[in-house]
Amino acid sequence: MSEPYEESVVEAEESEGESAAAAAESGAEEDEEARAAAEDPAAAAAEEEAAADEELGALGGPLGGPPGAGPQAVTLGEAPELGEVAEVVVVATSLGSIKRQFFSSKRVQHFLDCKGIVYFLIDCNRDTSAAMNLKDIELFKEWKAQGILRTVENPNSETGEPEVELPQVLVDGVVLGGENELQELEEDGDLGKP
Repeated sequence: MSEPYEESVVEAEESEGESAAAAAESGAEEDEEARAAAEDPAAAAAEEEAAADEELGALGGPLGGPPGAGPQAVTLGEAPELGEVAEVVVVATSLGSIKRQFFSSKRVQHFLDCKGIVYFLIDCNRDTSAAMNLKDIELFKEWKAQGILRTVENPNSETGEPEVELPQVLVDGVVLGGENELQELEEDGDLGKP
């Protein structure tokens, strides 16, 4: 019974000796590389770049280019001219107690995000505006007073004045509409046209 144990101990000692020798060997190589880098940093940087290019070539070129192509094979085209870009403003609410307005606002924002349209968000929730020290509610009140925003009659309103329809999308200061109008423009292919 003691023989297998002794053999395994001997094998373990041998493997430890081999790994120590390998570690010493790699340590010596690292020391040589460190000394070479200290003597000539430019040569060390060029050597590292060549090693990286060699690895990249083995894996294939960047962005699926031919193997060995390296970073030089990537050419960037000029950005397309956008011309004039319209200012898009979304008047929405983050107040979740009126579910229809809240989820309709989220759908409009999500739709514009999916289309890649950059827009400004005006949140007409007074609590959020006050908590974040934003001027959204002041702008909302000003636009409402000027009649820029669409309103709807609400028979349940305590004050009797019309309520602002939410959400609304404005393009260059002109009310485009809400969720339904935005969807109609998309279906007709008119969204994004000048």
